[in-house]
Amino acid sequence: MLFSPESKKIWIGREEDLSLLIVNYLVHLKDFQLATEVMYQVASRHPDSLPVQNALGRLLLQVGNVVEAKAVFLQIRATYADKPSHQPMVAINE
Repeated sequence: MLFSPESKKIWIGREEDLSLLIVNYLVHLKDFQLATEVMYQVASRHPDSLPVQNALGRLLLQVGNVVEAKAVFLQIRATYADKPSHQPMVAINE
C-alpha cells in the first residue's frame, strides 16, 4: 500500500513530533546523554526540518555544548535566510 504525498507528509510530521516528545521525556528524566544521541538520530533523519534542527540546537545549549549549538544555529540561519515564512523561528536563535 502506497501513501499519497499528503499522507506521507502527515506521517513524517507525526514521526518528528513523537521523536521530539521522546527526547523531551529523556531530558525530563535527566538522561542527557541518551537525549542527545536520540536527537542527533532524529536530526539526521529530518535534516530539512526547521523545528527538529532548532530542537537540536536548544538541546545542545541545555547540555552545555555551546560550540556545537552555535554551529547548528548558524547552519539554520544560512539555510533559511531567504525564506521569509521561516524568519520568526530563525530569529529566536539570535
